[in-house]
Parts: sequence; structure tokens; C-alpha cells
Amino acid sequence: MAIGIILTGFGIFLSVLSQYIELKYLARITEIIGLLLIGAGPTIIIEYYIKKRTHEIIEKLKAEIREQSDDIVIKKEQLKDIYESGVVRIFRSRKENDDKIRLAIEAAAKETKGAIFLMGVAFPSLFDINDYKTPEWRDKLEDPNILIRVLLLDPKSEAAERRAEIEKGNQTITDIKSTLENKLPSYVKIRFDKIDPNKINNVRNKLILDRIKYDELSDDERSLLRKYINIEVKIYWHDPIIFIMGFADSLFTEQYHFGRPKKVPDGSCIGKFVPVIQYNKSSKAYDFYKCHFDWVWENYSKCYIDELLSKSLVNI
Repeated sequence: MAIGIILTGFGIFLSVLSQYIELKYLARITEIIGLLLIGAGPTIIIEYYIKKRTHEIIEKLKAEIREQSDDIVIKKEQLKDIYESGVVRIFRSRKENDDKIRLAIEAAAKETKGAIFLMGVAFPSLFDINDYKTPEWRDKLEDPNILIRVLLLDPKSEAAERRAEIEKGNQTITDIKSTLENKLPSYVKIRFDKIDPNKINNVRNKLILDRIKYDELSDDERSLLRKYINIEVKIYWHDPIIFIMGFADSLFTEQYHFGRPKKVPDGSCIGKFVPVIQYNKSSKAYDFYKCHFDWVWENYSKCYIDELLSKSLVNI
């Protein structure tokens, strides 16, 4: 960096000096050399800061890995591959790193300004209205200005039955139904209350004063509510293979499995035993997982939003 500063200063000196040289060709040469040095100096400084920042990120990642497991040994080139693949952080599992994962989700939720997309089985914890450990995440769930898109496993599907069998006693289907019938409706009501009354005044009066049911509203009125409540929910019927929680700048993933090791106790979610990986938006992984979500959304699921709003907008 010092060389960059010296070159820049010397370049400025030559450029000024060229103004006092009487021989035109010598003055011109001096000026050109000065300008070249002025251009080279900042380049060296910028390159220095880029290398320094990259080194800091790698060292931070090494420290986090060291914190999670003292017996992990990763070479420098392996860390470079991890960084360049877009991995922001690797968590050992939800069972072991639940608090750290919550903090990472909180940070992602706080920064995001765009839509949030979720794909999984039931999300019993993420939509728990009584969970106050993640206030930033709750704020996004309650904000009708933030689009939330949710893909849940169809509780009536054969895939849900297979998933429940894999969990061996875990209340998979019950959890899905609870999310669809209780937890999501709670957030729909909160969002409904936060909508500017002037935007849905007539519809609001019908629901609250006239006690008109959602299903009895006109198509235009239902469309208006869907627009301003700003939650989109679909249920899919194929076997789940991945958990995705996507924000504008990063996403979290966790792999689902059919196999269940013998050491995992019955009645426990096997997803909690595998790593959760966070990727940044610039990574290829982010693009692939987002495309996977979009493909299932468009081709392998059915809309549940009318059923959800019908369950939610009663006795308000």
C-alpha cells in the first residue's frame, strides 16, 4: 500500500513539474509519466485492500469452523473453494446449532427488503406465533409489504404419509395441518389488521361489520385481499428433498433423506441431524435452489391461498 501512495504522490509531483518545463516534448513526457503513476498508485492500493479483505474473510471462516469443531483440519485451498462457491456459513445441524442458526436468520431477515421464499415440510417452529426468539423474522412475517411465498407438503398426499413413516412417531402430518389451519392464519390476521384501511375499506366493512365470509366475496374483492395481505401459499405432493429458506441476499438449505440411521431415536425429526448451509445470492447454488423452488411452485403444487384466507378471515 505504501508503494501505491508513493507512486501517486510522485505522479502528482511530475504532473505539476511538467507545467514549468520549457521544452515542450520533455514537458509532455513528464506529464504522461506523472499521469501513469497517478493511475498506477490507486490500483495498487485497491488491490491491497481487496487481498486484505479476502484474507480477513478466510480467517473469519477458519475461526468459525475452529469454534464449531476443534478436530477439523481444512487446508487453505479448501477454504478458498468454500469461499468461492458462495458458502457463507456451515452449521453442524439444527439440533446442535439452533441458536446460531436463529441469529443468522435474524441477520438475513433484518437486511432483506424483497420477497422471502420457503420450501419444506411443515415449518412448525418458523411459524410459531408464540416464539419470540426471532423478532426480526416475526416482523417480516407480520409486514404486509413483504411478500412471503410458502411451499408446504400436502398433508393428504402419499408423500406426507411416507415422510411420517420415516419420522417414526414424529407428528409430521399433524404439524403440517397445524401450520395450515392455525399458525399461518394467525399471521394472515395480523397482516390484515396492518393494511391501510383506505386500500380495502369496502371489503373490510363487509368482513367486519356485515360478517360476510371470504368465500362470499366477489372475485375482485378476494383478489384485492390476496394482493394486500401478500402471502402466497401452495402445497406440493412429491417427496420432499430439500428445506429452503430464501432471502434477497442469501438462503439457507438443509437436505432431506429417506434413510434413517439406527442411532437416531424414534419420534425425532431426522432433518435436525444434518448440516444447514447458508449461501450468498451471487453463488450458483443460490440460483439452482431458487430455480428448484420456482419449478415446484409452477409445476408440482396447487394453490392453497383461498383456503387459507377462508380459514383466517373469520370472527375478525
